[in-house]
Amino acid sequence: MIYFADRRLSIIGQASYTLPEGLMITDDLKTEDVETGTTTFECKIPFSEDTRGEVEDCAKCGNYILRNEDNENEIYTIIESETDTAKGEVYIYAEDAGLDLLNEIVMPYTATEAHSIAWYINYFANDTGFEIGVNEAESLSRKLSWDSEATITERLASVATQFDCELSY
Repeated sequence: MIYFADRRLSIIGQASYTLPEGLMITDDLKTEDVETGTTTFECKIPFSEDTRGEVEDCAKCGNYILRNEDNENEIYTIIESETDTAKGEVYIYAEDAGLDLLNEIVMPYTATEAHSIAWYINYFANDTGFEIGVNEAESLSRKLSWDSEATITERLASVATQFDCELSY
């Protein structure tokens, strides 16, 4: 089962894979990109004349998808949704990194001293709402530098690479 939430994280709908009543999820695909540390989620939600408005409201760009897989809570931001009236379904494409991480640019940066991975993540992801969960590199420190601009997602992936780690959001 997945839940749809608005920008204030108020639940506005739900859909399931198997329940006969309510909205159904079909053709779902979760893709993890180890290089960038992002995960995408795609699915289709069929609709009838009666449920079309509900499906389109839930699938609006900027809304969230809340999902639990293998006891891991996942949150995705809907980036794209397309209504196919001929097939009677809405296609949804969502990414787990928030729009702040995907759209915000950070400038070139050179550290004056070695810092922990947590320091770099907190520095670049400041005010995005993301927090560090498990940190398996907390005892390491590095003096890092970047010569060009990058999205926050790209910069965090670079930090993880330089600490020989993987990120997940």
